[in-house]
Amino acid sequence: MAKAKNVYETLLTMLESKEKIWSLEDHDVLTMMCNLYLAEIESLHLKRNDFALPRLEAIERIKKPEGQLVVGYDIYKGWAQYQHTIISKGKAQATQQIIMYPEMDSDIMRVAECQLMFCGISVSLLAYYQFSDKKDVIERALFDRVIKSAVSPIERSLARLIYGSAYQEKGHFAEAEKHYSALFEEDSYFSPVAGIYLAQCKKAQDKTAEAESILEKVRAKYPGYESAVTKLRESWKKEGESKK
Repeated sequence: MAKAKNVYETLLTMLESKEKIWSLEDHDVLTMMCNLYLAEIESLHLKRNDFALPRLEAIERIKKPEGQLVVGYDIYKGWAQYQHTIISKGKAQATQQIIMYPEMDSDIMRVAECQLMFCGISVSLLAYYQFSDKKDVIERALFDRVIKSAVSPIERSLARLIYGSAYQEKGHFAEAEKHYSALFEEDSYFSPVAGIYLAQCKKAQDKTAEAESILEKVRAKYPGYESAVTKLRESWKKEGESKK
């Protein structure tokens, strides 16, 4: 962990100098990634919350550029705020403060893919069902290792989202539900998102009562997601009316 910390800090120094890295133009997103990982290492593994909190505060201070197509800013800033509250005030209060940003619905999978690629895990949603070459098998093995490991809750959460989405897109709802359910039960910034997707899987199988029950759990535990729950319920209602 000390070596990993040193690498991230070195990369942050390069980013602060605005040095061009891998043809990267948006230094802010990578800066937020690094600080998020550093906060995880310092809090979870090194037991230094006094080091982790300033990392998370640095993410919250980054301003989202105006008039540009940018992805991930709101997610990372909200994520940092959530982790900060967990450390400083506890999980119960952090849960109450999670807010559903529009980005969370539209861009979360792109953020998850970019974050995992940053860690050397190439993402191809369709590859999980083809296994056309050795690379596909290796990618899946990396995902499985991340999910089973307790080293990085950050990566485990994102890997479960990717897996769940991949199975959901293919209509393999039972497999998708396994990953969404596991994430929904965790204390993760992405737990309410997993709950929403889990409800969608249930609804797609005409398990309306189960879907509604899950949505009610999301609404009750995460007040900041009430509008997302209401929006999904309204879409289901309109869908039902159109079929009459």
